[in-house]
Amino acid sequence: MACRRELQFPWGKEGNPKKDYEGGFGVSHIIAKHGEPVANKVIEVIANGKIIKEYGPEAGKRVNIGHDGHTAVLSLHKKGNRETWLLTGWKDY
Repeated sequence: MACRRELQFPWGKEGNPKKDYEGGFGVSHIIAKHGEPVANKVIEVIANGKIIKEYGPEAGKRVNIGHDGHTAVLSLHKKGNRETWLLTGWKDY
């Protein structure tokens, strides 16, 4: 059976702004913590960037991609035959 791969952009939730958006995830978390322009830039980073770091165990691998002063991180989550890549990103300072 072939392994299914997908990149998800869940809306998620912002998280707690009083605790640096702790508990948040997804696109709404990126927008709340880093701003809408950074969230939009993440797509460009994935399309045009270069891998700057790969780390983590096989079932939880992470890949940092850098481009134009921004970083996107793809995190692999495996469950059975299904692989899901989750995304976060930020502007480098």
